[in-house]
Amino acid sequence: MSQSALGLCALILVPALASILALFLARSLAFARVLVGGLAAGRSVLAAVWMHRFGALYPAPSVDLPWIPARGARIQLSADPLGLALAALSGLLVCFAAFENRGLLETSPRGASSALFLLLGALNGVFLSRDLLLFFFFWELTLIPMLVLIGRGGGERRRYAAKLFFLFTMAGSALMLAGIVGLGLEGGTAGFGLDRLAALGLDPGRQAFYFWLFFAALAVKFTVVPLHSWLPVAHVEAP
Repeated sequence: MSQSALGLCALILVPALASILALFLARSLAFARVLVGGLAAGRSVLAAVWMHRFGALYPAPSVDLPWIPARGARIQLSADPLGLALAALSGLLVCFAAFENRGLLETSPRGASSALFLLLGALNGVFLSRDLLLFFFFWELTLIPMLVLIGRGGGERRRYAAKLFFLFTMAGSALMLAGIVGLGLEGGTAGFGLDRLAALGLDPGRQAFYFWLFFAALAVKFTVVPLHSWLPVAHVEAP
């Protein structure tokens, strides 16, 4: 595996490993802040350096490894400039969260630190994925730390907010997964790579069907009216 491919994998795997280590190491507020803030900031710098170094290259440095061969799913990651910019931004936001949210890290330094690291790694996977099923996996993985953060560090109605957040997002996830699986099985051979899906050449009727399926899924997740009722509660009660 090339150096660029290792760097791409590190943007996801290092926060994931740090989420496990945080369960044992982050025993105080000060240490949790240094651990989360320092690693998040460092990872943002790494993403920014990669963006500067590889942003002008075409094709962008990438990773392509087998994941679920029987279904044609692969671990496909790409260091495109937009994905790296969003990865750098997510690291900065997690860094700010570690130093601004004193209450959550003080109440549960290990759990909160672990959740923030897992959220960071999953967000990097979302921004760098080039396989639609892999994108869905990372997208759903972000829900776990968000539920933990709301449920453990939220306000008085945090359990209600976490439950509402879970139910609505799972409904959207089911619709999105149906659309992804349907697209992956189109064309006679299974596969979820974005390049393959873009070249399917579906007829207008099928395109409209998948459009509305994904629209319904994202309408829940992006809180389009009238499917937005979970968002105010979750944001108010979130730490």
